[in-house]
Amino acid sequence: MSGSNVCGINRVHNYYLWAVSGIYLFAFTSIYTQIPGLYGDDGVLPVRAFAQMDKRGASAIVEAFKRVPSLVWLGPSIGLSFASTLEIVALSGIVISFLGLITKRFRDFWSYSLLFVLYFSIYQVGQTFMWFQWDTLLLETGLLTALTAPLNLPLLVESGPHTGLTFWLVRWLLFRLMFASGVVKLTSGCPKWWTLTALDIHFESQCIPTPFAWFVHHFPSSLLRLSVVMTYVTEIAVPFLFFIPIKNLRIFAFVMQVIFQLAIILTGNYNFFNLLTTVLCLSILNDSHVKTTVVSANTGANSGLKRRFLMPKLIRKVITGFAYFGLMYWTIHLFNINWSSGGLSTSVGFDNNQLNQFILWALPVSISLATLSLVSNVLMAYS
Repeated sequence: MSGSNVCGINRVHNYYLWAVSGIYLFAFTSIYTQIPGLYGDDGVLPVRAFAQMDKRGASAIVEAFKRVPSLVWLGPSIGLSFASTLEIVALSGIVISFLGLITKRFRDFWSYSLLFVLYFSIYQVGQTFMWFQWDTLLLETGLLTALTAPLNLPLLVESGPHTGLTFWLVRWLLFRLMFASGVVKLTSGCPKWWTLTALDIHFESQCIPTPFAWFVHHFPSSLLRLSVVMTYVTEIAVPFLFFIPIKNLRIFAFVMQVIFQLAIILTGNYNFFNLLTTVLCLSILNDSHVKTTVVSANTGANSGLKRRFLMPKLIRKVITGFAYFGLMYWTIHLFNINWSSGGLSTSVGFDNNQLNQFILWALPVSISLATLSLVSNVLMAYS
């Protein structure tokens, strides 16, 4: 990385790259230990049978690549079985991601591009056991991470704009993930989500509940219904704050998302999905949100230039207050939250038609906010 990165500039970006290396290490290690049982010759879904390569040679490899692009097809050409090649691919991913954890030199475009290719190669031949949402999310995250990572080419000085603009794409991915996750619960038409009773059965019906899930399952029904409301708020409403250039709102959005992901991790096992989502949440922040003790000599000059793009303090306070008040008011109004002598009551205060109208409104608004955020990043990056 460039000298500015070493001196503390783009610290959040460095945290993000380090964390993605950790997720890759987790993912490659997990799949490596399962290859013999899943994809070996006597495994559940032998990769040899999936290959369907009746002949050898360059033409067979080319045909296999055309059908399903994967490095695994190169194995027989160097005397390895498909399963052994798959293990080497996973081991290579383990080594590179581990190096990315312990040294900055391996947190660059080349390392993350290779990690993406390696994981994509496993994904392509993994069949049913690689068709989970965390696998596709890691692939998209991995591709964006390669784009946002420094090139580390000799005689090339890494510049701030490259990091800021590409890192914005990670934030856009996080927004799409969270907003879609919230909206789909309602558009599915499931009565449990519409009556706010989904958590009454969720903790006992999920794939791998944790010991703590048993205790949460026995929470009062009113508290579980309120938790469903907070799920909607966190996944549908709060993501719009990702693009507001106000420090307090961005930190609030970050904290809400992280708490939400930690709650899921404590009550259920979804592989590295929630850990990866937590890592994506770092894209909400920038270095002004993180206390740093080491500051580059260029920081003062850069901050002076960027002050021109900051809105007046009074306007920031008004927008912040309006956002907090609006979030609280509409949450109470849309979900009929009411405290009475009988306890806490909640219910959905809108119908499917109103939901569809909201979605039609939200799509252009989210794109507009994201576009303004991107333009702001461009102006600040090249100021």
